[in-house]
Amino acid sequence: MGSGTRKRPVAVLAVLVVLVVTFSSVPVAQALPGRWTQRNNLRKLAVKMSNNSLRYLHTTWFRNTYAYSTITIVPDAQGTQQTTQTVEVLVPYSGFSAGEMPIRSQASALYATAIALESGYYSASTVGVSAEEARRRSVAWTTGLANSYATDNWGCGWQSPLWVNYLGYGAKRVWPSLPQPTRDLVTRAVAAEANHLLAEVPGHYRNAGGWIVNPGNSQAEEDAWRASLLIFAAREFPDNPNSTAWENHGRLYLANAYASPSQVGGDPRITGSNINPNGTVVNHGRIHPDYMLSQSEFIAKIALVSADTGTQLPPETRNNLSKVWSGLTRVSFSAKRFAKPGGTIYRWGKKNTQTSAMYFPQGTDWSRYRRFNAAQMDVEVFASQLDWRSYNWAQQHLLYVLKQQSRYGDRHIFPKGATSYPSDEQFAAVTAAEISARLIEMR
Repeated sequence: MGSGTRKRPVAVLAVLVVLVVTFSSVPVAQALPGRWTQRNNLRKLAVKMSNNSLRYLHTTWFRNTYAYSTITIVPDAQGTQQTTQTVEVLVPYSGFSAGEMPIRSQASALYATAIALESGYYSASTVGVSAEEARRRSVAWTTGLANSYATDNWGCGWQSPLWVNYLGYGAKRVWPSLPQPTRDLVTRAVAAEANHLLAEVPGHYRNAGGWIVNPGNSQAEEDAWRASLLIFAAREFPDNPNSTAWENHGRLYLANAYASPSQVGGDPRITGSNINPNGTVVNHGRIHPDYMLSQSEFIAKIALVSADTGTQLPPETRNNLSKVWSGLTRVSFSAKRFAKPGGTIYRWGKKNTQTSAMYFPQGTDWSRYRRFNAAQMDVEVFASQLDWRSYNWAQQHLLYVLKQQSRYGDRHIFPKGATSYPSDEQFAAVTAAEISARLIEMR
């Protein structure tokens, strides 16, 4: 016993030496805290980013875009809507006839606001609008959009699954506050969109034979939009007689959205591919980081629906996430073939530390200054526990966005000319809300 007691300090010393040697080779930034602490750290940053984005939407943008009005909704000829009621609406001054921007922008604002309200992190002091007024606007936005779907004929189109997903999910978050005619309109819009998709099939960049059939444009994002809408419809409206068909067809789209060439033939549902073998995605005629990052958008949407409805995440949801992540963090591009300086899309700094910088191998047509979508990818990789490095990158990208927002009193992100996408602020608000909600519900 005495001999064992004498040896114990030596053993402890040996362990300490190993620990010192191990961590001396790792930068301080890489010596990570525990997962629960990491999640809380990221949540604080994401919630701040989300409330900042809502500040812009509910102050500058709202004042320049909306005034309250009313409409009277009457029963429909099919008898699916039973009541007549005059309800409050918010419709852009220019109306919805112009297409994507007014519809997607309003649906995005509804979605982001409703998530913040239901998740409990909405900050009236930061946003500058009371929670009661934010809820009133969410209800009026919902009614305006749902009525527009019924009267303006923008449904069953290219982007409409995404818009109806925003509309439907946002509406469900404030459902108790919606007048019955609005609930009826939303229910009909979701069902109409989902039923239309039952007759559609997934699109592909390459066909089953490996030939490029959509030159310059992967169909990954479009497939993901459709999958998200179908899974949402099936799980949030389970009493619909088509809910099982919606679920199954949604999983078909999920399997194909980010399918790689090597998967063709292994799963009979996969009839083509949308990503390259190295995990990169081609869109708008180039290897496009934004469309690689977009995989995390639909993962978040489906994960939130699954959490809200107490259902399991479909296993196809994260198909090839690790491959796309590798395309962002490990694939190195030659400066001789691609834009200088070459290297990986996600960037490393001095002493092997991770940075918020990004590299665009063939340039970009949206903005070099987007990082909110990179933060979302990082958080989904973190949630999936695929790569411990995702925590530091999430932190870097969230801090980058907060620094962008800190430049302006209304907390918008982009100065004039910094992005070519007219609804980037609304896109950022959606993404910030999804990141925040994912981190709040994450276990």
